[in-house]
Amino acid sequence: MQNCGLVNDYKVIVNDNKQVKHYTAYCNGCDKYIKHIAYDEPKFYFGKHKGVLIKDCTDKQYIVWAL
Repeated sequence: MQNCGLVNDYKVIVNDNKQVKHYTAYCNGCDKYIKHIAYDEPKFYFGKHKGVLIKDCTDKQYIVWAL
């Protein structure tokens, strides 16, 4: 099955059931699934900054190390 070829033309639907919360992107042209989009902002899940949002981390050396 082929895609319609549209680029950057999609709708986002919020899937909010009891276990999983996420956004899902669908193409506006052919209504195909594109991908799930993160519901929460990214954060560190390890190390000395565990639980800190990446955008709030001021330790530049740690961010470079993590990358």
